[in-house]
Amino acid sequence: MAAVAGLILALTTTPLNDVVFHNYNPWQLSSWIQTTNYPKPIDWGSCVVYSGYIYCVGGWNIGTSSRAVYYAHLLATGGIDSGGWQLSPILYPEVNGVMNHSCVMDSGYIYCVGNSVPYTNGRAVYYAHLLLTGGIDTGGWHQTADYPLFGGGASCVVYSGHIFCIGFDNCCSIQLAFAPLKSSGGIDTVGWYSWGLYSLSSFSGQSCGLYLDYMYCVGGGDGSTLSNRDFFYVHLSPNGGYIGGMITQTAFYPIPINSQSCFVYSYSEGIKPGITRGVMYCVGGRSSSGATSDVYFARLVNTGGITGAGFTKITRLTYPTPIWGHSCVMDARNIYCVGGIYGTDNAVYYQRACSSDIYWSGQTSVCEP
Repeated sequence: MAAVAGLILALTTTPLNDVVFHNYNPWQLSSWIQTTNYPKPIDWGSCVVYSGYIYCVGGWNIGTSSRAVYYAHLLATGGIDSGGWQLSPILYPEVNGVMNHSCVMDSGYIYCVGNSVPYTNGRAVYYAHLLLTGGIDTGGWHQTADYPLFGGGASCVVYSGHIFCIGFDNCCSIQLAFAPLKSSGGIDTVGWYSWGLYSLSSFSGQSCGLYLDYMYCVGGGDGSTLSNRDFFYVHLSPNGGYIGGMITQTAFYPIPINSQSCFVYSYSEGIKPGITRGVMYCVGGRSSSGATSDVYFARLVNTGGITGAGFTKITRLTYPTPIWGHSCVMDARNIYCVGGIYGTDNAVYYQRACSSDIYWSGQTSVCEP
């Protein structure tokens, strides 16, 4: 689930024209803050942020898959406002519910790809128009062109008017596909283009994010309990498709992992207007020893890949509980993580971040509101 926000940086006392950056950790808080609980325990749901609201679709609730769509208004200072979570009267179209899907936003429309619930169309793609004031437009959900293969376990991003998805919950290769999106909602009549099947050990349960024109993906498994340390990226074309090699595998995640939640955070570095930089963060996940509470980050290279330091654990930002199957998203100032741990947790935690630009007053960085 990708999101874009900003980062505060610690500076040395060197002159203004000779700035040295030391801290690439964006969060201002020393621990996670719990906000209003989700209405029920949930995992394998998918959340997005739009117009100051967080929306979470479907998921697995202690033995039952859900059709529910809940949304909540987010406070500018972080957390969910006093109105709490609201249940949309417009349910997800699949009567048996939806889980292990991937939802993304584009131009006011939410798109959800795939489904791992038995006796459903695992390739189905639905979209709905979201209201600026919260909730789903009365037009409801619409089905659009099916994903090329079974889509449960896929991870999607939106770039340049196209939706790109990697992975699926089946055996034993990885699906890469893209489709152009219509400004009025839905996938264009040309449908999906398949990038083909490629043998990777991580064809399900990876988590992907977008930075500039690169799609980065971490971890994954083989549809069972196995996890791996894969980290790979694809250079996306603004006209759809990819540039250069199909998949570039670079470095490795520190531990075998799947069902984690990763996002990409971009920020400006240098005197305004600054240089764009990016960081990928991954929260929790299921490792070979079970659920983990670890949070890792890696600095991204603008031309693809990560810096030589690779992924680093942020010890002071350890998640409050071991967690997997959760969904983390960002608004302009905060990251929110919802549910997880196989449908037994309805907790929602957040961390506050800076705005998207860094300015200087003398030799001190200032986080603008």
